Order: sequence, then structure tokens, then C-alpha cells
Amino acid sequence: MNNAYLKSIFLSILIPTLNFAQEYYPLNTKKIQTVIYNFYSNGYPEIYFPLGMHCLLSVSAFGDSLDIEDGSRWKIAPSDASKVASWGSQDPLIITQNHDWFSRYNYRIINHATGGILLANLHLGPFQNGPFTRYILSINTILGEIVLTDHTRWRISALDNDAMSNWHVNDAIIIGYNTGLDTDCQGLLINVNENQHARAAQF
Repeated sequence: MNNAYLKSIFLSILIPTLNFAQEYYPLNTKKIQTVIYNFYSNGYPEIYFPLGMHCLLSVSAFGDSLDIEDGSRWKIAPSDASKVASWGSQDPLIITQNHDWFSRYNYRIINHATGGILLANLHLGPFQNGPFTRYILSINTILGEIVLTDHTRWRISALDNDAMSNWHVNDAIIIGYNTGLDTDCQGLLINVNENQHARAAQF
């Protein structure tokens, strides 16, 4: 057997084992912590998706949560647990706001391959310093502008300026799509540390 084949077998065993060992944080905490584990190493294949689109990494055995490529974990509404059983690894996913009134879930996760929609909440932040993890590199609260570590530049919607006032450099950001008001802002920046989101336009 060659080294590459042995390494692929090792990673297929190691990654699920480490994933099971991750520490969970309570759902009712204001600030969701980033996970310190980084399972990626040199030679592990990278997956590229358009900005704002994500890749399904894994689904829990009970269908009550899923992980995406940056390592973040999303708790799924019990009523939607059966839907995720048909979702496949590496399916392209979109994260957007949940507009349902009186719902306990802040987001909708849409499977771009199947059209399936789940209600979900962010439960764990992404891997710390992972290859797909983005952080705020600089922030200008006067102009309402943010630069991320991937060097993308964003202007926050005037409707969400109040939310941005609590954001800081080095906060982890997950990019989604805005499906609400202010159609000039197609992006949805989800601040992991503050557990809130803001609509934004890339410029």
C-alpha cells in the first residue's frame, strides 16, 4: 500500500473519532465559542464553493444536527430531522434568515442540490484558525464597513448598524444569503461570537 492510501484510511477513521469528542456549549449562551479542533492537514483535499455557499460535512446519527465545512455545528428543528436523512456529504448548502414569526430557530439551511429546507440554530462555532474559518480583520463602525480575513470587503446595511456596534476585530464570521429587506445587501454576515447576523453588501 502507498502512503497516500494509508493516509486516507487514517483520516477517515480519525476525523469521525475526534468529531465525536468535541465539547458542546449550552444553547442559551449569548456568545457561542469557537471550537479549538482543526482536523485539516497538509494533503487533505480542499473543497471550493462560491462565496456564501457551504458544504455539508456530516449529519448526526439522530438527524438533530449537522456540520458544515468550516466545522460549525447547527442544531436542527425536531420537525425537520427526517429531512436531513437524504442529504449527502458535500451537498452545497445556503444559510439564510428564518422569517417565520414566533419560531425558536433563527436560520434556514437550504440544500441547493435537493431543494430541501431545514430550520436551525447555530450551536458551535467553526474550527479555530481552520482553512474555511473567516474572522473580522478590520471594522469601521462610522462607515459601516468590515474587512474579513479572506480580504472580502462588506458594507453593513443601515438597517443593521445597531447590531454591528457590538462587533469586534477577530470575531468569527459565517457568510450566508440575505432573503429579507434591503435587497441591495445580498450577503448575510453571521457573527459567531455575538450570535447575531447583519445584512451586508460586498464591495
